[in-house]
Amino acid sequence: VVKPVPQNASMLDAQSGERKGRAGVPLRDAVAECTVRWFKDAVEEGEAGDPGMKMLAAQMLMSGYGCDPDPERASQLMQAASAQLKEQEQQEAAKKVAIAAHHQAKREQAQGEGVQQG
Repeated sequence: VVKPVPQNASMLDAQSGERKGRAGVPLRDAVAECTVRWFKDAVEEGEAGDPGMKMLAAQMLMSGYGCDPDPERASQLMQAASAQLKEQEQQEAAKKVAIAAHHQAKREQAQGEGVQQG
């Protein structure tokens, strides 16, 4: 009886001694393919507006993980991600100030109505 090989199992190639995945692809090649895909996904999501993924793509570019190293492009992406995060923080701070001002105006209005009634 032949048992099916689990999907995540790897095997040792008898001739080369390389570890091979289920599809017979050397494990290092499969991992390299995954890192390239990961880099492409990070770039796409960064371009779509995710500053965290933009920063990840920059780090991958800096080290050459999943791509050819490109320190200049990495620096550009890091600066863009940093500016984007700074802008998001400023927008969040402005929202908090607006909410606080709204609540303060409501409190003052309620206090004014209490004084007029009394």
